[in-house]
This record gives sequence, C-alpha cells and structure tokens, in this order.
Amino acid sequence: MICVSDGSGVRVNKTREFFMVDGKSAIDVMIAHLHGSYGTGFESLFKEMNIPVINPIHVRGLLEDYLNDSNVYNNGQVSAAWLITPELHGRIEPILIGGTGIAGTYETTGAIIKIFAPYEPGIKQLVGRALA
Repeated sequence: MICVSDGSGVRVNKTREFFMVDGKSAIDVMIAHLHGSYGTGFESLFKEMNIPVINPIHVRGLLEDYLNDSNVYNNGQVSAAWLITPELHGRIEPILIGGTGIAGTYETTGAIIKIFAPYEPGIKQLVGRALA
C-alpha cells in the first residue's frame, strides 16, 4: 500500500502512518511495484523505516517475446528508467515478475485480449528475497 498523492506531502505522511508504529517500521520488507518515482519525501521515509524496498518490474510487451529475445533493451521491452529511477529513490533489486500475454481475441471485434502473464521464476525469486 502506497498512498496516492495530491502533491501536498500527504502521501508520505499517510504511508508513514500506515507502516510505522511508535516511530518503528511495522514491516520487515516492502515490495513496491511502481516504475517511476513516488515523489518527494519517500527517500527519507525509506531511510527512516530502515527496511529493504524491493522493486519488481514487468516488461512492457509480450513476456514470451522478452524471454526469447537476446536484445531486449534495444527493442523497448524494458525501459532503462524502470531500472534506474527506482534505485535512485532507494528501491533495490529490479526482479522480473511478468509481462503481457495474449488470452485470445474478441470474436465480434477481432481485438486482442491482453492479460498480465506472470513469470514464475521471477515471482519465486521475489518471494524468496522478501522472506530472506
């Protein structure tokens, strides 16, 4: 849970209120699945909480294409910003947890039905890291 921001700093305070008790972190690890920045103030909150904040990622395109392509950065499947920005904001370990999958097509329109396709080895790695 990370609170939505209205730009007033409320988000950091509400997150602190939810995850901290008597000035100490109520959790041992945080999994934060966001690609960009949380905004101002979160670096200091993460430092104050003194816990690892793990940053799982998913690929933008088809997971199958990503897994079969040896040159994934050049075809835009993973944005460098998805890897760099979170680490600049105190998050660690960009563990791949999935991407897009195709479930079929709508019979009447022919539109492709896209779903989140989990990457099981990455999910197991994420869970193992969180429990460590």
